[in-house]
Amino acid sequence: MTCIGQFLAIERLGSVSNPADMKALVSNLDPITGLEISPDPSERDVMVQLKMDEFDNPLLDANGNPVEWQLLKIVAPPAPIGGSSKQLYWKLTVRR
Repeated sequence: MTCIGQFLAIERLGSVSNPADMKALVSNLDPITGLEISPDPSERDVMVQLKMDEFDNPLLDANGNPVEWQLLKIVAPPAPIGGSSKQLYWKLTVRR
């Protein structure tokens, strides 16, 4: 599960950032198994967004592979977000 949005002006205040940068919250749990995703994301990775149908299922091509919607480059070290006992999300800074 992913949520992508723009940084607020107050979040950019006092930092050097590219106006094209966006923030993404990515679930740390696999949607099928419910287990933590491994390995942890790094800034050398790319976030792949898939095309989804009206029921939030990935659209498949003729070979049965998910169709990519866009690739977003991770441009800063990912930050873990969650409670004291369990990490829930990764906060990523991404760019098209």
